[in-house]
Amino acid sequence: MPANTLADALNLFDPRRQMRVEELDAYYVKRPHAALDPMKTYLRTSNQPVKILFSGHRGCGKSTELLRLAKDLDDHFFVVHVSARSLNLADLNYVDVALSCAAALFREATSKVRRVRIPAALWREVLGFLTNEITTETTITVPQSGSVSGKINALVFSIEGKYGKETATRDTMRQRLYPRVNDLIQQANAVCEEIHRVTGRPPLIIFEDVDKTDLATARNLFFEHATTLNSSVCRIIYTFPIALCYSNEFTQRLGDYNKHFLLPNVSLSDPQGVSNADGHRALREVITRRVSEEIFDGAALDHIIESSGGLMRDLVRMVCDAALIALTDGVPKIDSKIVEQVAAGMRNDFRHLLLPGHYDALREIQNTRQITPNETARQCLENLSLLEYSNTVVWGDVHPIVKPLL
Repeated sequence: MPANTLADALNLFDPRRQMRVEELDAYYVKRPHAALDPMKTYLRTSNQPVKILFSGHRGCGKSTELLRLAKDLDDHFFVVHVSARSLNLADLNYVDVALSCAAALFREATSKVRRVRIPAALWREVLGFLTNEITTETTITVPQSGSVSGKINALVFSIEGKYGKETATRDTMRQRLYPRVNDLIQQANAVCEEIHRVTGRPPLIIFEDVDKTDLATARNLFFEHATTLNSSVCRIIYTFPIALCYSNEFTQRLGDYNKHFLLPNVSLSDPQGVSNADGHRALREVITRRVSEEIFDGAALDHIIESSGGLMRDLVRMVCDAALIALTDGVPKIDSKIVEQVAAGMRNDFRHLLLPGHYDALREIQNTRQITPNETARQCLENLSLLEYSNTVVWGDVHPIVKPLL
């Protein structure tokens, strides 16, 4: 049952809080033009260890869609989640990705909850490789007691904890990994094949937050090291920066991967400005599944939906910020005056980061609805002043909160 207080709204719409798997049935809303169903069909149907690029704006809801996908495919795949947030995003490279995928696979296969009965001989080989070839000369040490799978589990937790946080450990392990990355992938592949044999479910790795690196880092990772990223016998979904979709190299290098799926923002109109009832309905349901419409006064709820531009994170943030203002001011409901106050604050954030060239590019796109593949447009996609949509065609428009600045 939806909550009916402003305090509940503030907590339920925390923009930094990701949906949990046990909340999907209550809160998940199927979006128009989303990529979830074709992506699930593709994964279920393909007999190959496919590598998928999944793009969309930061905050558009990729994590929620992938959480839903993982739940729906749990009986078909041995799903493993990896987040680049545990690494150093500022200098993420292909070695980090290979190690993170392998470590997460080993951890899940040896965990108490999901332990897979893999032959001890293979685990001893993996343990020997990790300790003799990778973690030597670091502060990471293998536990002295317990089963071989238990030792691997503890060792992997130590690797994952220290690799992203300790610069010296990361640098040492990287130097040892550079000439051995193919050996690491072979170890992971052997474990993948055993997981498939024992459980009947092929592993599927969902690697999130790679799209949060800067474009130069992402370009080097996805375009220069595609061979390494594609070497695993696992099926892997990589989140991919939407701005790189508008680079000159994208169409040339897309063939290095099996498939690219886009999660567009929820379009509230078509390119000609005709209102899209399905989009409005979906965003209204996202809100009203959590809180009652009774906490909104008049047209405030519609005002929030329109101002969000269909970007899920901004929809969530606006409800949270509006609830905070209403609670602070001691008013019983969120009204349009409060919504405009929230929008003005967000508009100031854009005012601080947009440059003169950005305004020129945004005015042109507002007129044409076409995103030109140049550096300025890519910057606008990155800073979210420009939003991408897809009805029957892909098109772009200026974030509604930014439009008054033009």
